[in-house]
Amino acid sequence: MIDSAVYLVERVELGLYILAAGGLVWMILRLRSARRDLAVSQFRLERDIAQIKQARSITFSGLLIEFIIAVWAIANLTAPTVRDIRLGNSDGTEGEVQRFVTSTPASNPAVSGVVTRWRSTGWKLVQP
Repeated sequence: MIDSAVYLVERVELGLYILAAGGLVWMILRLRSARRDLAVSQFRLERDIAQIKQARSITFSGLLIEFIIAVWAIANLTAPTVRDIRLGNSDGTEGEVQRFVTSTPASNPAVSGVVTRWRSTGWKLVQP
């Protein structure tokens, strides 16, 4: 299920970029309009509405940029990795499904010693 969604994003990558770019252009136009409304506003309510429009356009632009980064990551990083895991062989012949195994981080060494109070200014580690 996830494999097919990843491959779908990979196939329609260019179209998603075009849609996101169109959305960014639209948000830039809305931001310019909101700033113009803010500059010519005479009442507090008009300023508040213009500031809300400005904040919405900036927020939506940020979301579109995050969307573009996510599409790029799925198409260029995730899809090839999923394909390699599914195929199993790098020579192009189809193999069996491999297990996805990650490395286990090493634990920190144990601390040997006893922590005791060192007068009233701090703590001291005493080796056994």
